[in-house]
Amino acid sequence: MARRLDDRRLCVFHIASGRSGGQIVTYDIDAFLIRDRYSPQGQALLELLGIPATDSTEATFDERLAGAVSA
Repeated sequence: MARRLDDRRLCVFHIASGRSGGQIVTYDIDAFLIRDRYSPQGQALLELLGIPATDSTEATFDERLAGAVSA
């Protein structure tokens, strides 16, 4: 996880395994979690942000994500 230099938004650098081509891709956190929320990487990111991965409602999850990303 890092901040972009140009707009200070939080982002994630995803480095694929060698078997997957080893590409490095930069995602905004919200885009990464939409794509990979339930993956091991998504779960680890949620834990790092202090957001319970087992939130029961999407609205609560979205509100918590917005608060974590803007902090």
